[in-house]
Amino acid sequence: MSTVALVGLYAAIATLAAVVVGAISGWLSWLDDHRLARAVLVGGSASGATLGLAVAVAAMLT
Repeated sequence: MSTVALVGLYAAIATLAAVVVGAISGWLSWLDDHRLARAVLVGGSASGATLGLAVAVAAMLT
């Protein structure tokens, strides 16, 4: 596989992982106290942290 294909595959997997982590953390936050705004903020921050971690790992691997 070429390097470009591997980078694209890694980006797709990292994005899907961020979506899953964000959705689960937002849902768990909503179950805690049924405030939608808090659930959106918690889910978004968890998703952003997951993407940040993926970028840091990718930078460390290159």
